[in-house]
Amino acid sequence: MNHQELWEQFTKERNISAETYVAWAFPYRTGALAELVWKGVKTAFAQPYPLYEVKRKPLPQAGNYSVILDENEEALCIVQTIKVSVLPFEQVSTEHARNEGEGDGSIAYWKMVHEQLFQKEMKDYGLTFSEKTDVVCEEFEVVYRKGEDEAYKKEKDRLRRYAGTTSISDRRNEIGYRMYERIQTMPQWQNAKTIGLFYGTATEPDTTYMMQQAWSQGKTVCLPYCISMKDMEYAPIASMDELQVGLFGIPEPKNRPECAPDVDLWIIPCVMADKKGYRLGHGMGFYDRFLHKTSKPKIILCPECYLVDSILHEPWDIRCDAVVSETDIYWM
Repeated sequence: MNHQELWEQFTKERNISAETYVAWAFPYRTGALAELVWKGVKTAFAQPYPLYEVKRKPLPQAGNYSVILDENEEALCIVQTIKVSVLPFEQVSTEHARNEGEGDGSIAYWKMVHEQLFQKEMKDYGLTFSEKTDVVCEEFEVVYRKGEDEAYKKEKDRLRRYAGTTSISDRRNEIGYRMYERIQTMPQWQNAKTIGLFYGTATEPDTTYMMQQAWSQGKTVCLPYCISMKDMEYAPIASMDELQVGLFGIPEPKNRPECAPDVDLWIIPCVMADKKGYRLGHGMGFYDRFLHKTSKPKIILCPECYLVDSILHEPWDIRCDAVVSETDIYWM
């Protein structure tokens, strides 16, 4: 499929009115890097700023669309730019290196590879590269993939099957305790007066200790309750006695307030999560729909055994601010 065909398919299916895009391939490891973008592993790219000047190319802008090509100039996916920064090579961040998704994801690896690459690219145009050279760092997200419906289903089914074979049932209490030890150091927790939590099930960390600590610190704890087979809301509870068995057998608040509580921090569960802040749920979309209503900080609780480098995500999936496991905090 060429880039025009993929673009037409995308705009028709998504009812997108945008008319302009650029089609391009990576200047090195073309096929391998394009595949990393398709998988959602690579979400950033960088080029020396002087090359834009000498080629008279406009800088990418947030909102721009690009069609990513493989080594055979076949269109693999469409990405949309979400952020562009221009800064000296020596100031490129560890976060950007991680988002580029190459090698071990470290800034040391990124600088080693890109210093060699940028030196060669600039030499071809009679330019000299140094650590002071400005680079254009672009962050993007995949908004459409060739054959994405089938790919999403297969990948999500595979991950859910994997999670189902790895049990934490005998370590739920310990994992929940260790997660609290980490989350209580975070400013989002320390500054929050009202926290949206969840009641951990048999396949999730035990959150009762976290609730008890929140109450002891004078915080209001809110838990979700189902209002239909696809939507949920939150209500405050002051003790475990204020819970009843809910729609899916999960304890939820008995009392339902007329007005939704003003929550300062959302702490949410997952089946699996990745180190970029995306989560995989059970597939019913309760949290996906609810989280679109709020801009407050969101933290995923994910045991290390359910944490992966990258999960295929869709344009409407919410990227959370951090992932907390029993051993670490992964900031976005």
